[in-house]
Amino acid sequence: MRHEIVAPTDCTIVEIRPEPGDSVPSGATIAIVEMMKIERLVEAPAEGVITEVRVSAGEVV
Repeated sequence: MRHEIVAPTDCTIVEIRPEPGDSVPSGATIAIVEMMKIERLVEAPAEGVITEVRVSAGEVV
């Protein structure tokens, strides 16, 4: 099952942790984003396998 992660405002991708093919448990940190000069952790909403990463570090989304 795919999960889309949505932020309430534009943010900058600081770091993407897993790569396609990696298994992640529910709650694992999968990315760090910066919003309004504050870094926030993005956690996996469910356990699974990363199939695709559509962003890279430094990108504004």
